[in-house]
Amino acid sequence: MKRSLSGLRQICDQMVAAFEEFLTGGIHHTAERRFATLWFTDIVNPTEQQRARGDREWRATLEAYEATTRRLVGQFGGHVVADEGDGVMAEFPAAGESLRAARLIVAAAREQNISIRAGLHAGELYEAGGERFGICISIAARVAAQAGANEVLATELVEGLVEGSDLSFAPRGEFDLKGVGMRRLAQLV
Repeated sequence: MKRSLSGLRQICDQMVAAFEEFLTGGIHHTAERRFATLWFTDIVNPTEQQRARGDREWRATLEAYEATTRRLVGQFGGHVVADEGDGVMAEFPAAGESLRAARLIVAAAREQNISIRAGLHAGELYEAGGERFGICISIAARVAAQAGANEVLATELVEGLVEGSDLSFAPRGEFDLKGVGMRRLAQLV
């Protein structure tokens, strides 16, 4: 019975899509999940930097860094999902653009005397109540945690998505990412 209801539902969905396309000239996308490239950046040793600079100077530095991050993320077609002061999560529709943005943000942070690390992964996610969910988010965060200062790391999947582009990588090896298992990571060069 389940198989026949599933088949009937699929046929109905196809009929509705065909009817919608006939009437409007297009089909409205209704998928609950979407593919995205996600990255996390994290300031390396933020407390030490805050102590060395003092609260007021550190706040001004963070504000400049956050503004630069938002500008570059938007410039490359992404948007900032979360900004936690010393860490940022951003979502991009294209892997290449997310890598280019990450590289420039690391360089911009370095100019502001901030060391950051970045990690990228791509996969399906879904949104509910204005928040994003999906294992790809956890993987991207775990990749960022493996990166060193001023380094952009990506999963093998992200590397494969930009194959043939002007972007190049150096292999970093396999890492056991907490809760998600072994992943091959590469450094953007």
